[in-house]
Amino acid sequence: MEKKQSLSQQVAKIGAGLKFEDLPDRVVQNSKMYIMDLLGNIIASRHVDSSLTCLQAARELGDGEPTSTAIGCHYKTSPQMAAMINGTFGHAFDMDDDHRYGTQHSSVVVFPAILALAEKYGKSGKEVLTAFAYGSEITIRLGEAFEGQTYYQGFHPTGTCGVFGATGGAAKLLGLNEEQITYALGLAGSQAAGLLEVLRFVRRMGLERIARREGEVMGALAAGLKRKGGYQVFDSGADSSVLSVVPQRTDPETMADRLAAKGVAVRAGLHCAPLAHVTAGTAETGTLRFSASLFNTVEEAEKVLEML
Repeated sequence: MEKKQSLSQQVAKIGAGLKFEDLPDRVVQNSKMYIMDLLGNIIASRHVDSSLTCLQAARELGDGEPTSTAIGCHYKTSPQMAAMINGTFGHAFDMDDDHRYGTQHSSVVVFPAILALAEKYGKSGKEVLTAFAYGSEITIRLGEAFEGQTYYQGFHPTGTCGVFGATGGAAKLLGLNEEQITYALGLAGSQAAGLLEVLRFVRRMGLERIARREGEVMGALAAGLKRKGGYQVFDSGADSSVLSVVPQRTDPETMADRLAAKGVAVRAGLHCAPLAHVTAGTAETGTLRFSASLFNTVEEAEKVLEML
């Protein structure tokens, strides 16, 4: 008796055998339209605060092999970072295409992943469109299967369903076989996200309360370092979640390693602002940078002071 295939195996079988010539003309034309629409959203949002923050974070995390374009930024980075940047930019205005019945935005999660890999590996337009159609089909059909209900239960289908579509599209573009696509979808399932709870949490706590807590923690650390001496402290004088210092008895890299050994995560170096370090006179060594969140406490700041 033949063993029944799982859903992921059935989806993988379709993907492995799909060819550009199999796509109806309407699918091809609509895919082009959705891609052009998304590209417009990406370019239009490159000056939005969330886009600038994302780009800055990507630069700080590291470029990797610069093979893929962050659209509209005159910047190339790794495929992973390019997909994150373009995906974030594409949804900044919340004007990208959406699927009402599945309550999701499919193109913004599927296309950035495909584009980043296509640029790296020199794939053709037909290969891109085939992968995009396949990935979009996965994302949308999953959303339809939930009948849009998961959105109102706290799970955003753009994330929870989109991760499968992005994975399927990328797998198709890379020419993975049926078994490999099945494994890729399984790995995607183990990493699916999309919780709306984070937005509810921020609204419940309030931005002012979050900023106040972060400012209290960094303020206590800054004041303590000034009292302790032996550190050049760059303090804005206002509530801030970031504090940069230069230890005078050692270099920032060595101090960062010592703190890391004690369970304190900090960053050392020039970060993403080398010209600012020229102005501050710290271009040779960089600084040691602390940052706080709502979940840090003044007591933790005091413990850090004891370690320094």
